[in-house]
Amino acid sequence: MATWPQPNYIDPETRGPALFVVSILLTILGAIIISIRTYTRLRITRAFGLDDGLAILAYLLTVALTILVVIGNKVYYSGRHVWDVPPNTWIPHRRSVWWCELVYIFASSSIRISVLLFYRRLSIGFANNFLRATYIGLAMNVLYMIGFTVFLFVVCIPLNAYWNALNPAWASTHNFQCLSENISLPLSSAVSTGIDLYATLVPICLIATIQRCKKDKIALYFIFSAGFLVVVFGILRTIYGYRVLNTTYDYTWVVWDNWLYTLLELYTAILAASAPSLRPLISYCVETSRNQSKRISRAITGSKLHTSDIGKNHSTGTSNATAGPVDSKNPLKDAKELENRSDHTVTDSKSSMVRESKHWTDDAYSSTGSPTLAHFPVTEPEDAWTTADRST
Repeated sequence: MATWPQPNYIDPETRGPALFVVSILLTILGAIIISIRTYTRLRITRAFGLDDGLAILAYLLTVALTILVVIGNKVYYSGRHVWDVPPNTWIPHRRSVWWCELVYIFASSSIRISVLLFYRRLSIGFANNFLRATYIGLAMNVLYMIGFTVFLFVVCIPLNAYWNALNPAWASTHNFQCLSENISLPLSSAVSTGIDLYATLVPICLIATIQRCKKDKIALYFIFSAGFLVVVFGILRTIYGYRVLNTTYDYTWVVWDNWLYTLLELYTAILAASAPSLRPLISYCVETSRNQSKRISRAITGSKLHTSDIGKNHSTGTSNATAGPVDSKNPLKDAKELENRSDHTVTDSKSSMVRESKHWTDDAYSSTGSPTLAHFPVTEPEDAWTTADRST
């Protein structure tokens, strides 16, 4: 501390507003994704499960972590050089870091368990090895969550020494013991990232062994490979976490990067876990829009045909019997009647779509309400996202 530059509390160098802006954008994006997932599972596929509930829990925990990170950035000045941070913020900032670590453990574990429970749905109809691999992943997550949670509660005895030890007056008058974080916290990040990688590789290894057409396999690889982006952010988080504790004394400056990649990792995990659930709603909206366009087009075409027929009747003095039952005295009534017929056509089409969706739901879900890869299409002619849709 004696070699630190002169503190600048008035106009210090900072990392800028990027962390705050990214936090807001990711929170909004996460809310949209989780809302769509929940609506789709409740109203479209009618297959809301424990994996969906855990995804919602993971999002709420991630929002809590986001709030703590923003408070650390705006109130406790992470993103400033450590010598420009007022000493009276050190202890509350340290306490906030402890809570961030705890919330991260539960948020990351919740989303991974959600993904693995979704895999358990897919395991029906496949070899026991896939189900066994899923349960191994679940066990690793539970052990990670319990192990590192216990560590956080015993890292210092008493626990409040974790933050109060930064106060020389308190430290000189209290007895306490603290474990070293130089290895334990980077190890926690590395283990978390390793489980992310495992959860990503499990379905990819399965896809490589199943008999499906090339188009379907590419779609499945695309969906499940999104987890690799989560792994990349996890690696970056681990690197910066190690730097914070082992290679620099400018803690508040470098921890800014650590929190940025932490949020990117969690929100990307939520997006990757929810992507297969978005397709049914998109399909429903596209079909509804298409039917609406057909209704308008038919109504306009019908009105033009009636107007043309009425003009012919006036010029020839003959009836319009060959053109169908048209009331030549009231063309507006005829146009409205055709529009009503179009409405009935659209209604029948929509009812057919709902019946088809219900038929797929009954077929694609087993007695336990679980979709299986066995119900993925193997023939003509669906786009790549339709394959992913069947997995929801």
